Amino acid sequence: MTAPTLVVDHPDDVAARRALAAELRRCRLRLGMTQDHLARILGITGEAVRGLEKRRDDSWQVMTVATRARALGRRLSLTLTGVEVPEAVYSRAEVERLVCLPVDADVLAVRLLVADLVRVRLALGLTLAELGVRLGCSESGAHRRERTSEVSRLATLQQHARALGGVLVVEVLPS
Repeated sequence: MTAPTLVVDHPDDVAARRALAAELRRCRLRLGMTQDHLARILGITGEAVRGLEKRRDDSWQVMTVATRARALGRRLSLTLTGVEVPEAVYSRAEVERLVCLPVDADVLAVRLLVADLVRVRLALGLTLAELGVRLGCSESGAHRRERTSEVSRLATLQQHARALGGVLVVEVLPS
């Protein structure tokens, strides 16, 4: 698959975020939780929970969505598909065994995904400046996206995957 010159918010990615919001809502309802109850568990406002469920999805932070999934007894799964990811110097299974807390697992999953994106970029021979052009940002903006994984927006990670010719599959799975 050849990556486009400039990646915009792909309709399939928007649909995936909407499906994610709907699934988190279904999980909450199956547990008999109100939005305000979930908000109290998470230490946020009911309006923040309502915002996610109303699909205001352009600015979701990955860790926020992962935390909501954990509060519902689920976990967020992020899988890079459509591109070959070069082997890492670490075994993913070995690294994951070191994780003690669920929140650590969420942080690690995002960091590993970003590391995969970096390895794919390097394997494709793309510079940060070239990636920046594809993403519609500067070279330093592309660098920042590869270095600040915990504050990444879900939409940003989806765009990053598409800029490299791949797709980020987002799912809510049992814990």
